[in-house]
Amino acid sequence: MICEEFDLGIDLFPRRRNDLIRSEGVHLTEIIRDIMETTGMSKTQSGGGWASKQLDMAAEVGFMWEELLSQVLKERLPCRLGEMKLDGISMSPDGVDIEDSDMFLCEYKCVWASSRHSPADNWKWMTQVKGYCKALGVARVKMFILYLNGGWDGKGPDWKGYVLTFTPLEIQENWSMITNHAKHKGWI
Repeated sequence: MICEEFDLGIDLFPRRRNDLIRSEGVHLTEIIRDIMETTGMSKTQSGGGWASKQLDMAAEVGFMWEELLSQVLKERLPCRLGEMKLDGISMSPDGVDIEDSDMFLCEYKCVWASSRHSPADNWKWMTQVKGYCKALGVARVKMFILYLNGGWDGKGPDWKGYVLTFTPLEIQENWSMITNHAKHKGWI
């Protein structure tokens, strides 16, 4: 038998539907990424030692996870939203859920980070979801997180859910930081 390896590029994955309709202009995730790079926070995030190809693949796995949850579990989980814009900043929240007349933002994550840490400790995620909360006019978030390596204890993946509740001040201060950074860069 002959077994030969060949390179599979990231371009073999089908484009995400949201990429096809992504609008021009600045997106929330780009602003967050720039804040992290400007302040040096990006060096402390997981995957910091990974090569570009591995980072692209990790991101693609996360996008596939979002698509899986929104398609396969759409009868049991929140509705998927399209792109939205606030103050000239585009964003794509994963979904919303209504429970007892209370609306929640829903966010899906698939990561190699440890499940031993609260998502509330992840500055990038919290900045992102507070931005989405501002655009949706909500204060509560349900996070559905698949930790591929679990707690790094050899027991396998962990699937965890969290509910986060923000104060109006937390949401507004976050949005002010985002818009001030974008204005400083001349993006809005």
